[in-house]
Amino acid sequence: MKFVKILALLIVSIIIILLIALPNELKVNKEIVIKQDISVVFEHINNLKKWEQWSPWQMLDPKVINTYSGPESGVGAVNSYSSENSDVGVGKMKILESIENSKVELGIYMEGMSDDNNPTLTTTLTLVKMGDNHTKVIWNTIDSVSTFSFYRIMLPIMNMTLEEMFKEGLEELKFVCEEYQEKIVDVEIGEEISKKYKLISIRDTSEVNQDIITKNMSTAFIKMVEYLKENKIRSESLPFTFKHKFDPEANIAIYEYALPIDTNINAASISPEFNVIEVGGKYTVSATHTGPIRTINQAHNGIKKYLELRKFEIDGSPYQLHLSNPDKVNEWDMKSQVVYPVKPIKQ
Repeated sequence: MKFVKILALLIVSIIIILLIALPNELKVNKEIVIKQDISVVFEHINNLKKWEQWSPWQMLDPKVINTYSGPESGVGAVNSYSSENSDVGVGKMKILESIENSKVELGIYMEGMSDDNNPTLTTTLTLVKMGDNHTKVIWNTIDSVSTFSFYRIMLPIMNMTLEEMFKEGLEELKFVCEEYQEKIVDVEIGEEISKKYKLISIRDTSEVNQDIITKNMSTAFIKMVEYLKENKIRSESLPFTFKHKFDPEANIAIYEYALPIDTNINAASISPEFNVIEVGGKYTVSATHTGPIRTINQAHNGIKKYLELRKFEIDGSPYQLHLSNPDKVNEWDMKSQVVYPVKPIKQ
């Protein structure tokens, strides 16, 4: 009996020593450079349906059943998965944070190992613009367990497994993104003295989060339309958007949303909760863009190349006019106009 007690004590001591010696942190960090515009790479990460094209878990079991809920992309998007492959299993993946063209944080909820408020694992993909059409993607996860948790024994194996999966996933993401060819939209560029407008506007500052920006834009336009109707102020159905600042590193976006009003209206008669501004009457380069708003960067890029060729520099805040109602036309028939006030570069 004494021998058994000594043996049991020895075994317990060995286990305690092993637990203390083993790492108590799951830490995986992999990165890759992709020859593609950062907006394209971000879209393939921020939209969970696109994970089917490159996810390492999808490669483990191509027959996995994916069910999507919540928004199509961004915060709140959910992919519930079910697989007979024990390496994939049953659970869900949810986007917890999304900063446009900067990072996406996800929670992984494995069945029986988490609840809705506590994911089994959180993981983050960070994007860094490396120059024109080059994007670095850093995929990392950090998690810790208590000193005497049984899962500490599994950490070295889990580290090795996740390192290999992150590596394979990033390589597949690189292949998919570099093969991706975004549909080219119609863009017509021209020069003119722009029409003068008097505008009622709302300036908005938010996080760099497309879902928040879109929601705030909708709220601003609804508020202005209701005010103009209540006060019987005539307005053209030509919404304007001004992009004053967009800084993913500082996580700040400053936009201004505006509607044209009669130029004869006295600004002092407008409620102080709104701004009254005037634009136009300057020399501009503009691009009329036909296609989804998400492809509007093609218009901006076209204008910037045009400015280089014509030796113009930007002379004021660019703005965007929405020429079509997105609720009434197909997204590929959506018309917008991007306008850059410009002046010749001094030689």
